[in-house]
Amino acid sequence: MHAHVILAAGQGTRMRSRLPKVLHPLLGRPMLLYALEAALALGPERLVVVVGHGGEKVAEALEGYPVEVAWQKEQLGTAHALLQAESLLGGFPGPFLVTQGDTPLLSPRTWRPFSRGCGRGRGWPSSPWSSLTPRATAGSSGRGRRSWPTWRRRTPLPR
Repeated sequence: MHAHVILAAGQGTRMRSRLPKVLHPLLGRPMLLYALEAALALGPERLVVVVGHGGEKVAEALEGYPVEVAWQKEQLGTAHALLQAESLLGGFPGPFLVTQGDTPLLSPRTWRPFSRGCGRGRGWPSSPWSSLTPRATAGSSGRGRRSWPTWRRRTPLPR
């Protein structure tokens, strides 16, 4: 069994909207609900959603779902958001998976292999995209500003 933490506290500054980023609709539903339902399909023993910016509206959207809400009162970054779940998961003995609330296209099918690997003692990988995303290089900062030619490879190149 595992716990699942969904980070949904971001401001979404680049979206230029007063609506919290995770509540922006996708096909008529808040994108957070897609991430939440994917998490629930994995059968976590505990599910924590960390809310921050517009937290009251986000918590209202979570009503009726079997989740615990952790509040990030100050916006101090992603790691700080995850720390807010510590009070709810502090005594949890098993592993936990951390995902983002603004990733509506990641399905249970994407996450299931990671949960199976954890059951075999392999632990959770950092991301399902670990072999797909480019590495940040000197001079790059923030999302969307990556050095695209330096891709990580799953297997070494032949010599």
